[in-house]
Amino acid sequence: MVLNKFLFLGQEALNRGDYQEALNLFKEAINQGFKKEGWLGVAEAYYHLNDFSSALWAYHKLLEIDPQNEKAQKKIEEIGELLKDVQIKRSHQEIRFKAEGDYVYIKKQKHWEKFWIKGVNLGLALPGYFPGEYPIKMKTYLEWFQLIHEMGINTIRVYALQSPGFYQALYEFNQKEPKLFLLQGIWYEPERAEVLDDPEFLNRLKTHIKDVVDAVHGNASLPERPGFPSGKYLWDISPFLLGYLFGREPEACLVKGYNERHERKDKNFYGKYLYIEKGNPFEVWNTQILDYLLNYSYETYGHLPLVSVVNWIPLDPIEHPTESNIEDEESFFIGVKPNLKKCNENEDMEVFDTYKIKSSFNCFFSSYHVYPYYPDFMNYEFLTEKRPYLSYLKRLKDHHKGQALLIAEFGIPTSRASAHWQVHGWTHGGKNEVEQGRILVEMIKDIEKANCAGYVIFSWADEWFKVNWLFMKYYLPRERKPLWFNLQDPEENYGLLEVYPGYPKKIVSLSGELKEWEEAFIAYKNFNPLNKEGEIKSIRLTNDEGFLYILVEVSTKINLKDTYFLIGIDTGHKEYGEFSFPAGINLVSPVGLKFLLHITGKESSRLLVASSYNKMLSHDKFFSPKKEVFPQKSLAGKWNLILCKTNMRRVTKDFKKLFGPKFYNLSSLRFGSLKPENPDFDSLADFYIKNNLIEIRLPWELLNFSDPSSRKMFWKEKNILWKESDGIRVVVISYKPDPLNPPRALKVLDFRPNPLEKDKINTYVWEKWNVPSFHTRLKKSYFILQRYLKNEKN
Repeated sequence: MVLNKFLFLGQEALNRGDYQEALNLFKEAINQGFKKEGWLGVAEAYYHLNDFSSALWAYHKLLEIDPQNEKAQKKIEEIGELLKDVQIKRSHQEIRFKAEGDYVYIKKQKHWEKFWIKGVNLGLALPGYFPGEYPIKMKTYLEWFQLIHEMGINTIRVYALQSPGFYQALYEFNQKEPKLFLLQGIWYEPERAEVLDDPEFLNRLKTHIKDVVDAVHGNASLPERPGFPSGKYLWDISPFLLGYLFGREPEACLVKGYNERHERKDKNFYGKYLYIEKGNPFEVWNTQILDYLLNYSYETYGHLPLVSVVNWIPLDPIEHPTESNIEDEESFFIGVKPNLKKCNENEDMEVFDTYKIKSSFNCFFSSYHVYPYYPDFMNYEFLTEKRPYLSYLKRLKDHHKGQALLIAEFGIPTSRASAHWQVHGWTHGGKNEVEQGRILVEMIKDIEKANCAGYVIFSWADEWFKVNWLFMKYYLPRERKPLWFNLQDPEENYGLLEVYPGYPKKIVSLSGELKEWEEAFIAYKNFNPLNKEGEIKSIRLTNDEGFLYILVEVSTKINLKDTYFLIGIDTGHKEYGEFSFPAGINLVSPVGLKFLLHITGKESSRLLVASSYNKMLSHDKFFSPKKEVFPQKSLAGKWNLILCKTNMRRVTKDFKKLFGPKFYNLSSLRFGSLKPENPDFDSLADFYIKNNLIEIRLPWELLNFSDPSSRKMFWKEKNILWKESDGIRVVVISYKPDPLNPPRALKVLDFRPNPLEKDKINTYVWEKWNVPSFHTRLKKSYFILQRYLKNEKN
């Protein structure tokens, strides 16, 4: 039998108990033609994950290929018996919650006591999947619940109805004693404001609400529907239900459209459990829906849970003088007459005041998503404050005085890029996992000082399918985004649990270990080194689902005070790109270079891009029919920094104060190792130098790949948006810098290939993939939070 690496790794994952990771490995083996062994591995992984229905399906797929397979036949019979015996599981624990005054209280036996909500948000997706595919299985949830509990968390929040395995895992995890409580989300996504009044939509929404409540009580059997969970819900986890969170962050235009549809008339609504007086139409609509939920829950199950509706600070009830609207800014800055027919998502345009929602039964609390870097008023209104986040929270809490206020979402991403600036460095990304942990602790302290009812950290695990506004245009084709990881993207990197490419560990740890490169592609090797200063001994390349890795091996120990390096990268189609080098180096590349690494020191190294291929320079025009972004042929030596604009220029509502735009430098390279035990550890490290080795880790997206899994690179020329790469080529130059005018070259020490000719360059063509491999690791932020949560007074 031909041994396939994915079969080998899949079996290793099974042996190690990494069943969720094994699934992906065996599925990729099937894609590569190893169907019999692959389906057996898939079936066994599902079986160990306690997903017996999927295991049954996979064993039947195996029998289609191998009808006489005895193991499959026996397992099908065994699983059939297991599924017969599944019955409704009910807990006998009596636990109740109430929202009274500023806090939430819990009653386990006879007495009520304050319950400080310490939560974490739990997403739905794993590498290779969108959330609607529900890939996370029961055993994985059990493992995660244990880690979450050990961190000091008492609550998990989910955004929508989960698969049955989630509720089974929560039921089993809490059987000996309740350790984790649930904030159950109820997701809805109307396309337009008028839909909220549509009888058909309302009927679907109320049916969905009933499905969620039934599932929580272990009393639902849902059919298969695209994008929705299905199966039998037989585990009653209602004793562990902290409450329901209805909806998602409402867009300002949706709220505006609905309020205007009803002529902005304030109304009163008096329901059975909730009421609101002088509420705007959108506030009243939400109150009515929540009252319907409470009615159904109590009338059907005798259970009156806590409820809330998802809100966020663009809709807060506070006036923000620094947050002018887009129409006024366009008129002020560029003299464009505003288009009043178009609704722009202005951040201080509408109000959704949940303080107005009251309950005679102590079953309502307010919840907001509050991040420190968005909207812009979170910075500009608090520029002189030592703790801007706390200052805002106090203002919000002052409005909600006497009502429990939950900060239901906040977080700091460990992404390479930042998408929003923050005055004290609590930015929307650009933070390593140690910085993430420290900032999250400070935010928790602020939430406590503001007398909120608790918090829910966003989020538990990194999610590859997510997209941030900086990069979303460049994921082409969009449907393949879950197949690869982008360290650049803040939305993918909020997790406390790192979900990283490769299995069972990182293929390159940036730790100066040459053995990690033994199976790498050799782009160049010097078989007769002379051990001269700056002499290039070998160049190697390898990759995983997130990065291109480059190794430059030098004959002698590297001293960046005396020797600099230029590493030119051709990402495909060698006839296009920049052929000249900077720093006064009078050499011509034999292939068109798209990017250039300039290694000059731990703090000063950077990645440059050929001017014509700088997509960030053309970000707003990338999809304009007049603008082309592709690596045009050049001998001019035009190399750019890669800068992304994180914040647009703003003006206050009275037009008296201007705030300039903010930029983030994506070209700067961070020195460090990826080994947590290494003193130079930095989870955002781009390169590492040890002895005679330079190791480099470059995110695919930073190199303008739109989908590395299918080898697609950005290429906007006429009517095309991408081209398939024919492979990667590398040119390396070492030189002695001019001490009087660094980083210009005083003398070229070596260059490879030598001579600089096309036929001397080896091309690295990596394997495509359709199912990614991955592994997980707790970030250092997890342990920083754990130390704080275990020692806090509450």
